[in-house]
Amino acid sequence: MIVEKELFERLRPDPDRLIQYGFQKEGNTFLYRKSLDQGGFYAKITVRGNTLSGKVMDADTEEEYIQVHLPGQHGEFAARISEAYLAVLEEIAAQCFSPVEFISDQANRVAGQVYDRYGVTPDHPFAKAQSYAVFRHPGNKKWFGLIMDIDRKVLEKTEGMMDILNLKVTPETYEEALKRDGIYPAYHMNKKQWITIVLDERVEDEKILELLEESYRLSSGPSKRKAGRQAWLIPASPQMYDVGKGFRTHGNSLDWHQRIDVRAGDLVFIYMTAPVSSIIYVCEVKKAGIVDKDGVRRMRLYLFKEFEPGRYPLSMMKEYGISGVRGARRMTDELYAVILPEIEKCQTSG
Repeated sequence: MIVEKELFERLRPDPDRLIQYGFQKEGNTFLYRKSLDQGGFYAKITVRGNTLSGKVMDADTEEEYIQVHLPGQHGEFAARISEAYLAVLEEIAAQCFSPVEFISDQANRVAGQVYDRYGVTPDHPFAKAQSYAVFRHPGNKKWFGLIMDIDRKVLEKTEGMMDILNLKVTPETYEEALKRDGIYPAYHMNKKQWITIVLDERVEDEKILELLEESYRLSSGPSKRKAGRQAWLIPASPQMYDVGKGFRTHGNSLDWHQRIDVRAGDLVFIYMTAPVSSIIYVCEVKKAGIVDKDGVRRMRLYLFKEFEPGRYPLSMMKEYGISGVRGARRMTDELYAVILPEIEKCQTSG
């Protein structure tokens, strides 16, 4: 069923939206039936797990009209039926599914874990392969991971596409890793320093995260960080966490996800997202690079200044080069120069 695979392989269903749309739930399966504009035929759609399959049925005979799934069917009638069926699929995709970046669930989980640990989202530097995603070290922009979707036949004697992850490893790890099912010498990279992991659940997430940590460490290299104290902006949702209460509860000190090249002594400005949409808290980094029991990197922040909401709103920040704070980022020099006098006054009086 090529049409369903191509349309839905980077989409995931929302059970609530399926029900609202009209799907009927039977056990772990969602079923939907819709008459096509071409009289006498209907679409029979099944969603099981993350997979959608469909058939076009003849309402009179209850037999499948298989022409919609056969290549090279160019007859006028078959074309009209196929067009009507595709319109149904496209509407279901728009109304009941959400996009994901990668084909496999494991690739999407790994990308989320990379963000949680290192604050890194992938970029897509290949014009002819936009689905390839590179993870870069925040300090020096070197790669520490690459996810690609490739034909299984390149590495294995099976059909279909698969997601793979390339990671940098030590020679010792390289030899040991290749003993595992689902790990190969690197595809399209230096086979002495990199490995390829097939992201089809054969290699457990825990092992992949262990190898990711090694790749991240090996790619750290010299940092392009500017000299001296740095100023950073990080977002926080007032609907998800009461930051002020967190500081008050812990003596003005909090451990926070470290998603940037922060060092002890840097300043971190916490921007509270909508409905506040304003910088509220100013903190000094007391310690960076703390790794907790789950392997997540954290930084220890000490609060020494709290602004009233609206003092530095996003509308004002835009005038100084900050169009949005969707993730941890550097503060522009222009905005820092505006806020700095208040910071110096606070530090002097303290």
